[in-house]
Amino acid sequence: MKSRIPCSSIITFMVEVNPTDAFTHINLNRSNIYIKDTQTVQQTLTAFRTAGAEHLQVVFDFDRTLTKHSENGVVCDSTHGILEESPLFSPEYRCLGKKLFAKYYPLENDVQLPLDQKVKYMEEWWGISHEYLLKEHLTLQMVSCLVQSSNVKVRDQCQQVLRLLHSVNVPCLVFSAGMDVFIKEVLFQKCGQLPPNITIIANKMVFDEESGHLKGFDPPLIHTFNKNIIGRQFKAAFDPERVNVLLVGDQIGDAAMSDGLPEKEVHHRVLKIGFLNDFEGKNREAYMNAFDIVLEDRESLKFVLDFLKFVLSIN
Repeated sequence: MKSRIPCSSIITFMVEVNPTDAFTHINLNRSNIYIKDTQTVQQTLTAFRTAGAEHLQVVFDFDRTLTKHSENGVVCDSTHGILEESPLFSPEYRCLGKKLFAKYYPLENDVQLPLDQKVKYMEEWWGISHEYLLKEHLTLQMVSCLVQSSNVKVRDQCQQVLRLLHSVNVPCLVFSAGMDVFIKEVLFQKCGQLPPNITIIANKMVFDEESGHLKGFDPPLIHTFNKNIIGRQFKAAFDPERVNVLLVGDQIGDAAMSDGLPEKEVHHRVLKIGFLNDFEGKNREAYMNAFDIVLEDRESLKFVLDFLKFVLSIN
């Protein structure tokens, strides 16, 4: 039987290295942090810190990872939710979005459901959603207003995390099943101009050059459970020389985002952090099997920020 592993040994280990290390300021004994293999996490952290910024790259999911799942108990919009909650679109479209969510979201989070069935359901969900969106006459000019009027919110400390990675020239890949135009606009409005170290892989929206209306999506379709396959198609987004990879997501499928790492003789170390936002008691064990560190935190990136400060030797 697997249970929550006490993390005090990690704190002791790091204090012995240097009592002033930033990592000692992370309270790993909080009840919302779960680590299955303490020793492996210790070893990986030590390797990351020793290698430094020049050997690190970071892979983030977007919805519910860089953005908040909820704030003060109120669920926040995802990139698809920005559209499905907007009064600028037809009641039929908005109603359909709620029905699709009610049907497919529990399936997405059912850890007992075989992967091939999950893939089938996610293809249905994304396919229907995109098909009906094309009927709503969305224009590129509407995107800024839609984001501004939504309740999508980036997690607390998101801006600091992105600025820190830029300041030390660490590549940051945002790998999402959301829509690229909306991801860019959310980050722009909430965090400012995107720095050059950020690359975004997401469902690519195609707008008509003359009318400005959405006319389709460029393949491939990206959903929660095919990121392992999509990642291999975008190998160029990964830096083969940066052997240490921090991966952060909120769905078990996100744990495969690093599968696109180029296959070379060099050995890549991947440390995976997973936000468990829903079905905590039911899904905790499965998340602990998929991620090295599991956080039950719907609003903040504080742990990730403190983690990066330690790894990068920044006070």
